Order: sequence, then C-alpha cells, then structure tokens
Amino acid sequence: MGVEFDHSVEIKDNIQIQQVIDASGQSMNFLGVIAALVKVEGAGEAKVQMHVQKTADCTLLLERNALEFLGIKITFSPQNGKQKNEDDNNHTQRYPALATATERVLIPPKGIATITVNGSRNNKDQIFWSNSERIASGVCKIVNNVAEIRVANPENKPWVIQKGKALGEWEEGKWYDPDTADLPGDMLAIARPEPTSQQERVDKLIDLLIKNRCENELGNEVIVLIQEYQNVFALTDVELTQTHMIEHDVEVGNHEPIRQKTRPVPLRLRGQVNEMLMDLKKRNIIEESTSPWASPIVLVAKKDGSLRLCVDYREVNKVTKKDSYPIPSIDVILQNLKGKKWFSPLDLASGYWQIPLTKRAKEISAFTTTSGLYQFRVLPFGLTAAPAVFQRFMEKVLGELIGPEVAVYIDDIIIATETLERHTEVLGAVLDAFQRANLKIKPQKCRLVEPAIQFLGHIVDKDGVRTDPEKIEKIKNYPRPSNLAQLRTFLGMAEYYQKFVLRFAEIAKPLYALGSHYTPRGV
Repeated sequence: MGVEFDHSVEIKDNIQIQQVIDASGQSMNFLGVIAALVKVEGAGEAKVQMHVQKTADCTLLLERNALEFLGIKITFSPQNGKQKNEDDNNHTQRYPALATATERVLIPPKGIATITVNGSRNNKDQIFWSNSERIASGVCKIVNNVAEIRVANPENKPWVIQKGKALGEWEEGKWYDPDTADLPGDMLAIARPEPTSQQERVDKLIDLLIKNRCENELGNEVIVLIQEYQNVFALTDVELTQTHMIEHDVEVGNHEPIRQKTRPVPLRLRGQVNEMLMDLKKRNIIEESTSPWASPIVLVAKKDGSLRLCVDYREVNKVTKKDSYPIPSIDVILQNLKGKKWFSPLDLASGYWQIPLTKRAKEISAFTTTSGLYQFRVLPFGLTAAPAVFQRFMEKVLGELIGPEVAVYIDDIIIATETLERHTEVLGAVLDAFQRANLKIKPQKCRLVEPAIQFLGHIVDKDGVRTDPEKIEKIKNYPRPSNLAQLRTFLGMAEYYQKFVLRFAEIAKPLYALGSHYTPRGV
C-alpha cells in the first residue's frame, strides 16, 4: 500500500495534547499537533490530524481511525489471515471447540480435583466456559494441546469423569480485539451515589422489589421487614460494605513473589479503564501498592459480546495452598425444596468484595496496569480458594438457619417454606443475620416471597422441581449433529437433565457409541 504525504502542513495551536501511553506503558512526549494531506494508493485522500514526536527517524504511523477516514477498512481473520472453510450454501452453524477430559478421573465425595482437558489452540490463552455449576469458567493457558481446570464434587458419593467427557467449551477469537471492540458502558459503569432521604430510599427499594415479582404486590408483613432491614439492601455499588467477621488470607508458603509484566491496554480505552480504577480506589475496593507481587489484567469477552476486566491470577494460584471445603450438593438442595410453597432467592451485592483481605493477601493480590500497581483490599475474583472461602463464610453467617428452609450454594441463597407466615419469620432471621455480619444484598436480583422460582437451571414451585422450559427448548431446537463435536455438545446439554428421563443411559447409548471416547456416568 503506497502512502503519499503532503509536506505542506497546518500547525494546530489550539488543541490540547492528551497523555498517550505506548505499548510498554511509557508516556510519550509530543512537540505538537499538525494537520496534513495524506493520499493512499487505491483509496482516497484526506487531511489527517497527527501528533509529532521528537525521534531520530521519520516514521509515519497511521492508526485504524485515520485509515478508515481515508476509506480503508481493515479486517482481521483467524489462522494467520486464512479464512476458515465454511459451507455458505448450507449456512452451517459454527460451534466452539469442546474441552474434553484427557483421562478418567475419580473425584472423592466433597472433593476438588485438577483435571487435564484438551485445548483448542496450542500455546494460546483461551477462555474456558464451563457447562456445569461444579466447574469455574476462566482463562487457561494451552500447553502441549492441553490445559488444567479445577472441578468440585459436591455430592456425598465419588464422581467419575470419563475420558472424553465434555466439561466446557473453548472460545477462540473472543479476547479483546483492540481494533474492533468497544468497552461497554455497563462494565465500566462508575458507581454514583443517589442522594435521597431515608423514606425516598425505602420507597424506591420497595418499588424495585415489587417489580421483580411475578405478582406486583407484597404483603404488609414483608414490607415491614424491608423497612426494618432497609440498610441490608444496597441500591448502588457505593453502598457496598465489608464484613467484620473474617479476613481472607492467601497462603503461598515460602514461595518467592511472582512478578509479571504489564499487558498493554488499547489507547482508546485507557482513559475509561483508569476512570474505573480510580472509582474502585475511591470505594476502597483497591488501593495503590508497593508489593513485590504483580499479576496482569486482561479484558475478556463474555458470551454476550460484552467485556469483563479481570486479573490473571493463574501463576499465583499455582503456588497457593488449596482449600477443599465441601460445596453443597445441588441434588440435595433441590430435594429439600420439594413440598415448599413460598420461595425467596437472595443475591449478595458483589459478594466476594464484602470479604476483606489480610495484609499478606493484599500484597499477593497486587496487579499491574499501564497506570501503576494496585492491590485489592477485598477478596477478588479469580483466586483459587475464593469459592470455598465464600461457602464457608456464608455457612458461618447463617449458622443454624441452614437446613430444610434455607440453602446456600456459594453466593446463591434460597429461602423456602410451606407457609407464608413461616416464610416471613425465616426471611426476617436471614436479613437479621446479614445485618449483624454487615453484608449487603442486591435488590435488583432478589425476588421475595414467590410461589415459583428459577434455581440452578430448574423451576421450583409447590408441585416440586422440574426442568427449565427455556433450556429444554434449546435442547429440542438443537440442530441435528453432523460431527463428533456437535454430538458431544448435544449430549452434554441433555445429560444435565438425565435424572428427569427414565432409562436415559439406555436411550442415549447409541449416540454415545458414535463417540466411543465419550461415555456418560452409569453407561
């Protein structure tokens, strides 16, 4: 591509130069701003605004915005620029690569195991999306075509994971593309206080909780509870607090501090990312750090196309002492919900961030950015022991309340009773426990005193536990598999509901026979 640069330039004196950071994190100094006519062979010509830097060479760098202004569109494609062979005539759906177990593994009751799975691209950071509540999604490093993931067995009996079992999916091309993606507003939303009177706050809280319900009303007894415990609900992130009951520690033995390099953040997003960091600092979620530890931040694309700002703690997790605190059995929780008539699912506001860290853990949580080194004051997402720590903490907070009427699955709290009067009583006890622990609930995700709820992929009401129609529709409308990967994906979806299908293993056995390395439990 030939570029012709007109040396007749216009000096822009009235433009304020913004700070620019290069890929290594260093600040770039400019002499000023000019506007010059640029012609590109095969495209058009336009006057382009440029920053002038004092350097030894005369390199002209045109970034994507300038090229598009000149009529040039750059498209990035996978596999070194080669297009994947797709059948456009049949409009074949493109399926993600599966993460399958490389060997047979037996996980003891209430245990946690590290399992090796097949990777999608060698020596690449990939996003692993779990297909089970027992397995955490996250960023994995593919080495020699395999990766390691942590799997929990909440049951009271051993769980055998057969070789070839699909445990999740790999998402390729879902990392943040600095040239094509924008950071969505909801991910970088800055928490703002809402200056209202106490009565206005209560009114807004009640209105919000009523809108969440299938029926637009709440009993007087429940409204009285909301008024009494209104400070347990956080209408905004500004109201988030930390508990005084525990501090989380990270044990790494005598291991030397791990210091990793800063990963570059696209220039066009650094202002927004810095604003979010300053907001987190103002809210005492993070603080500036002088720690010898340093983990990098990454922007990860979620399935819905939006992005999440994460800290990559994989190297820290490798040297961290694991916590095998048992996770409750989903089947047992669902069994206890049978026969109940009233349900209240509760959700803690940024639950992990309500647990403070010890001094040592703060230093180990340090992460490096293009604007400096920070560390968490509270339990961050991504640390290997976080789910077990949170489960233990919630059981400590609710204590003897946990049983047939109150269940906790990490950060999902369910209240289920047979009568409305008893429900109000138990709800009040739970809210009181949260208030004493200085915990906050997110009202936007709470549904109080409902006759039916959705819980962990199931619908629960007075008639019992049944499948979620939305998920069943996805299985029913799944395209007929045309290859082994698609077949395994379909079987993985169907297997989640196998307890609702009589002789599931017998019915599905011919399909499993098509992929001899993928065998369900009990077949």
